[in-house]
Amino acid sequence: MQPNAARLTSNLDALHAYEEGISHVDRVFNDQAAASFRLATQLDPQFAMAYYQLAAVVHSFSEGREALTRAAQLAERQGLPEQQRLLIRARQLQGDGRSEEATQTFQTIVRRFPKEIEPRFHLGQLLKFQGRLSESAAVLEEAAQLDGRRTYIYNSLAYTYAFQGDLSRALEAVDRYAAALPPNDPNPIDTRADVYAIGGQFDSAVAEYKKNVESRPEFGLTRQKVALVYLLAGRNREAEEAAQTASQKTSGADRAYTRNVQGDVALGCGEFARAATYFEEAARLFGTDHPLLARAESWKAAEIYFEQREPRAALAWAKRTHGFGAAEVRGVAYLLLGNGAEAEKEFVAAHSAMAPFFSDYMIEKLINLDRLRAASYSGQWHQVIAGWPELPGWLKQVDAFFPGRAYAEMGMQSQAQAELRNALRWVSPGNLVGSYSDFFCDELTQFYLGKVLEHEGKTAEAIEAYSAFLSHFEHSTARLPQIGQARTALHRLK
Repeated sequence: MQPNAARLTSNLDALHAYEEGISHVDRVFNDQAAASFRLATQLDPQFAMAYYQLAAVVHSFSEGREALTRAAQLAERQGLPEQQRLLIRARQLQGDGRSEEATQTFQTIVRRFPKEIEPRFHLGQLLKFQGRLSESAAVLEEAAQLDGRRTYIYNSLAYTYAFQGDLSRALEAVDRYAAALPPNDPNPIDTRADVYAIGGQFDSAVAEYKKNVESRPEFGLTRQKVALVYLLAGRNREAEEAAQTASQKTSGADRAYTRNVQGDVALGCGEFARAATYFEEAARLFGTDHPLLARAESWKAAEIYFEQREPRAALAWAKRTHGFGAAEVRGVAYLLLGNGAEAEKEFVAAHSAMAPFFSDYMIEKLINLDRLRAASYSGQWHQVIAGWPELPGWLKQVDAFFPGRAYAEMGMQSQAQAELRNALRWVSPGNLVGSYSDFFCDELTQFYLGKVLEHEGKTAEAIEAYSAFLSHFEHSTARLPQIGQARTALHRLK
């Protein structure tokens, strides 16, 4: 994904390492890519675009942020070409959570440099994450027409088509991606499996994932994805077995992702307490290297208590847990308990703890989301609906369950169905394994979709949605109100 602009580096060895890193990025070999970009920066410490590329592939959040900051400093000091400076600025905006401004910046680059591929690619990716799938597909298709040799474009197109529900075109894009890489390259296999899973073809997805388990077990998080596919298919026993295997085979940084998957599997089997324990451990393991993921895990544990209407239990859990996610949970718990003063103290503490990692803009939006969560848990549906448009696009996509539930409870059926179906669109092993999707909220989405469909008189579809929800929680002893309501609804409809 190298820009065509001049003045990359005069150090030929550094340039070779950089180009090697680019080739690894095409194949999603991120560890190897990071090593190559680090070498390029060591050979030429003034190599701004090597820092820029390094920021996108490193595992550590702090290292990525430092690399991007270094790239911006060098770009300004050296007076780099406008395209490179704008690329760095757009990625900074994206990292700060300003996805709309980042989108506008990439659009500016595309207008000024219409033959360049990388800004179109990133624009397509951002549009996809904002739920603007048709626009994303159009931009990525334009990029592919400009240069069909850039194989990573077809990889991204595959996901865009899959989330649009066009499985045939998604698989065609995967085939084009695979054809440009060595035979049996692991990422096209992984992408094909993801696409099958998004399309609900779970057996085909498992078969593809297992190809990588057998031939490239070190690639990605394939064993964890196998467990999640079984979970999504309602095959809980096989999901448990696959999650246990993944745990036995996992070491190092991947343990946090495995604990996340084990938490989802336990939750899907109705074992809420065990799930909370796994999520708590995942949050600890992600720690400061992955602060957003650690935060997500804290919330996955906390919402188990909040959805069972147990704010005191959530508060007790958060008091023995570290991290700014726990401070946010304490703030919401205090709001639900009617102690606004203590809630504000916790939000201030959360803001201070987030400051080393995130921009003030992102912190403000995350805490605003906390307040909307509290409104949702307390049934203040008007507040949820009124506040939701103020969130940035990426947060609105990830957490679409909350406005969907609010609209459903308010009897606003068409708006509810749009938001709930949008929430379900993003359910996939890739999003779940990276904590970018929330299995508990995904299943609750099925319940509320059932309510909407029942109200609309779509009995068969309502039964399907209620049944999908209960398939995970029917035998649970958890005090989740929706379980009893779903049972009553099915008795009424059948």
